[in-house]
Amino acid sequence: MQAHNVVDLGPYLHSFGDTGRAYEQLDLFISIDTGAAHLAGALNRPVWVLLSQACDHRWYDCRRYTPWYASMRLYRQERLGDWSVPLADMSAELAQLAAAKRA
Repeated sequence: MQAHNVVDLGPYLHSFGDTGRAYEQLDLFISIDTGAAHLAGALNRPVWVLLSQACDHRWYDCRRYTPWYASMRLYRQERLGDWSVPLADMSAELAQLAAAKRA
């Protein structure tokens, strides 16, 4: 994790309040469908969520965005168990964000 400058904040997060305060320091939070992702969306923090092809029906079908959280972008599997497409899409968009931030 050190080679990629990844910091494990787990030992410092004791409540959703702690987690919410940590989100204030992030440019982007990437997650799966978890309470932490919902918290980021509810706090209007930028969050990208990977969804299984068999995700909960409340995420609707074939949508990139959700009416629940304006700051959330969804990346969906096209085939159950195959993460190649959503991860490739996410990687490409992350590269675009990084390039824009450098410019």
